[in-house]
Amino acid sequence: MGSREQTQDQATNDTRALNDSISTDGSTTLLQSIGDSLEQAGDAVLDSFVRLFRAHQFAEECNRSPWEFAIEIRQLQRTGITTEEIRWLIGKNLVDHAEENSSLGQVTRTFQSSGGFRLSEKSCLILTEFGVCAAEYTIDSIRSKPVAASIESENANVSPRWDTVRHELRLGNVLVKKFKWRAANQEAILNAFEEDGWPAHIDDPLTQDPNMNPKRRLSDAIKCLNRKQQNSLIRFCGDGTGEGVLWEFVETPREPEPNNTIV
Repeated sequence: MGSREQTQDQATNDTRALNDSISTDGSTTLLQSIGDSLEQAGDAVLDSFVRLFRAHQFAEECNRSPWEFAIEIRQLQRTGITTEEIRWLIGKNLVDHAEENSSLGQVTRTFQSSGGFRLSEKSCLILTEFGVCAAEYTIDSIRSKPVAASIESENANVSPRWDTVRHELRLGNVLVKKFKWRAANQEAILNAFEEDGWPAHIDDPLTQDPNMNPKRRLSDAIKCLNRKQQNSLIRFCGDGTGEGVLWEFVETPREPEPNNTIV
């Protein structure tokens, strides 16, 4: 992403604000509040948010940086979203933005941080890590309506349980995921949740490796936790800072993936 950087003060403030907003009740998370706000914000905001999510998915499918698929602000504004609504998304840590300064003939796009809430005609936007989680939650929520929230109501008083001997993650008596092979990073996250009694949020529990980007490694581990679940009753996601993990119930479980090999 070139010259774009976030200041330490801004990162610290974002982390503090996010942690202050997270409920200690695993059944009521920050994602629920954000999802409700997005649905109430109007069609233009929701349509723009979904479009940014699709751009993120395209980037993942092409194994490219999300900034290669960043959407120009003028393109989003054609859907009807206002500058104030875009700033609201930024303020909620759902969207990141920077000014594109790519030159003719460059192979990759480059950007310069504009910081804060300042936007210009060169501004481009992507979803933050937390924004991706919020998009997944909101889209799933919309698709599941008016399905009764059976899974959440049935398990409202049940916490997940990680069995380190059997390498099984369960919700009540239901098997969520079983590890056939050792997965150190995923298991470290599950160990941390189990030891702390399954709070809504934990800090990054992974051992630091100077040869690896800690935020990218945590993000990859979270994605793997959500894959190959026999019964998709639990969803994990980053907290938007790259330094913590959230979990929540999945109201409408997805069909288990056909390949039962656990990775």
